[in-house]
Amino acid sequence: MAGDNPLIVAGDFNARSTECGYLKSEGKGTKLVSPNALDLQLINNLALTSRRGNSVQRDTMPDSTLTKNVRATWNSLAEDLNSDHCILEITVENEAKALRKFKITDWDQFRKLREQEGNTELSYEALSNELKMAANEATKEVETDESIQAMDSHLASLLQKKND
Repeated sequence: MAGDNPLIVAGDFNARSTECGYLKSEGKGTKLVSPNALDLQLINNLALTSRRGNSVQRDTMPDSTLTKNVRATWNSLAEDLNSDHCILEITVENEAKALRKFKITDWDQFRKLREQEGNTELSYEALSNELKMAANEATKEVETDESIQAMDSHLASLLQKKND
């Protein structure tokens, strides 16, 4: 479903469960509060409610938040703004991704640099040094925190434009 990406699913599921303040549990309520095959984690604080009851209904928690691959906390602010549901606060920890460095060579620039040299009567060592210098001059390092497997010149220019 989400793979390794962060996923947050939040909503008013009306899934009755005794853990959420209801008198009896229903099938989907039991499934919601127990571990499931989708590997989602219910982050609700089961000690708090998200819906205020009245003279004939109890305080309950029909609003649930499920997460995967993300660190998050759930809180009911006990503030309702004239609704029967309370405002919920979901705090997500933002983990900085490590910067990855890629080296990308502009081969058109490399060829232009080679054409400018013009000296065809070089020793092996001199030619090798010129090739290394041209390659170093035509190569730049690109840093990104995007999760990409390989870098090409087009992607490098898009990332540079994004960061400028």
